[in-house]
Amino acid sequence: MIEIFDKVKFKENTHLLEPEVRKRITQSNVRFIKAFENSKLQYSDLDLAKAKAARIKHKVLHELDKHLIEFETNFGQRGGKVVWTQNEEEAIQEILAIVERKKAKSIIKSNALILDEIHLDTHLKNYEVAVNETDLGYYAQANTSGNKSFHPAFSGLHFSKDDYTNLLHKKLKTSLNNTPTEILKSFRKQVRDENAKADIAISSANFLIADVGGISISENEGNQLLSAAFCKTQIIVIGIEKMLGSLKDLDLFISL
Repeated sequence: MIEIFDKVKFKENTHLLEPEVRKRITQSNVRFIKAFENSKLQYSDLDLAKAKAARIKHKVLHELDKHLIEFETNFGQRGGKVVWTQNEEEAIQEILAIVERKKAKSIIKSNALILDEIHLDTHLKNYEVAVNETDLGYYAQANTSGNKSFHPAFSGLHFSKDDYTNLLHKKLKTSLNNTPTEILKSFRKQVRDENAKADIAISSANFLIADVGGISISENEGNQLLSAAFCKTQIIVIGIEKMLGSLKDLDLFISL
């Protein structure tokens, strides 16, 4: 995160934010940087691990056509179906076709950058289907007029504890005296209830694994695990660059 974070652009735009919001974002980034530095301590030789991953990835991409067919074959044997799309328009057409075919009235959604890139929320608004967010930051964004995220991955970066407290009090009738732990507990109960009755779950994933026809998902809050347990129809939107050739390579890439 440190290497790709555009500090110049961040400084140019923060003057538009309220001082309290700027303070919260700065504090959060300090915590993220510290956590990132600590996470590197698990490696005796991080550069070696990165070099090994680069070699594996280069080989996979060089043989991507073979791995895509292998993945589709193995995934199909496990009961899944692969739908190939080339752009946002095709992806949306295929997703909406599933929504219509299943006569879905409720969708549970896990946050993912690729879903933002294809503007899924905008397209789903034209359908009579309830879309429920499973990420607290995305939930706050969806229910706060005119509020956009200031970070591509941490959608709730700019919200304070009071923002969440007031929002859940309004939406879920929770107490205004709730602690952060109680706020999360209330939201997770809501997510569990929505999962239990949702017709379709839509999310992304971290890796496709060709030799076993598998999909690898890493998460913090257990949202997608709940969706996989409850929803009969799962839609995973993922780019082909996420392909790994073998399950034995997954451990290295998850930790990186």
